[in-house]
Amino acid sequence: MYNLSDLLFHLCGVEPIKVLKRSRDAESPMIRLSFRDIWWYCYLDQTHLDSSFFRLEDPFKGRKSQDAMRFFTGLHSERLSQMQAELYQTLTKQQGAREAVEQIRRFMARFDLGSALEAEKQIRAIESELREAEEQKRVLETDRASSTHPTDLTRAKLRELSQTISDLTEAISASQDALSEQEALSRNPPLPPL
Repeated sequence: MYNLSDLLFHLCGVEPIKVLKRSRDAESPMIRLSFRDIWWYCYLDQTHLDSSFFRLEDPFKGRKSQDAMRFFTGLHSERLSQMQAELYQTLTKQQGAREAVEQIRRFMARFDLGSALEAEKQIRAIESELREAEEQKRVLETDRASSTHPTDLTRAKLRELSQTISDLTEAISASQDALSEQEALSRNPPLPPL
C-alpha cells in the first residue's frame, strides 16, 4: 500500500485498479485510479446529474470519471486499458500513413507524375513500343541478310586485291623507268663543263 487510497481499497477487499495516465497516448504509464475518483459517484450532486454525469466539462477529470464508471459497472480491466492504448497507437499510425500518402500525392502532382495507375499505363506503353522496335529490328536484319548475296564478300575482297595489284604494277613500272634512266646515264656520262 502506497497511500490512503490503497488502504481504503484494501479494507474494502478490492484490488486497486490501474488506468492509463493519458488515455490517448499508447506509451502512457499505468497509474492507480484513486479512491477520490470513485468517491465522486458515492454521492451525486443532483443539480448536475443530467448534464454532466461524467464531468466531461472538466478535461482532467472527464477521462478518470469514465474509468470510475467502468469500474462500477464491471467493464474495467487492465487488459481493456491496454487494448485502448493499442487502438490509439494504431489510429496514430494510420493518421501518419495517411499524411505520408498525401505528401507523396502532392510530390507527384508537383512533378506531373500522375497516379500509380497512370505510371503503370506509361510503363506498359513504353514496353509496347520497345517490343515493336525489337520486331522492326528483327525484320530489318532478316531483310538485310536475304538481300546480301553470298558472293558479295568475295567480290569486295577481289576488288581490294585488284587495286593492290594495280598499285604494285605501277610501282614496278616506275621503278623500271627509273632503273633504265640510271643505266642510260651510266653508259653516257655527262659532258664536263667548259
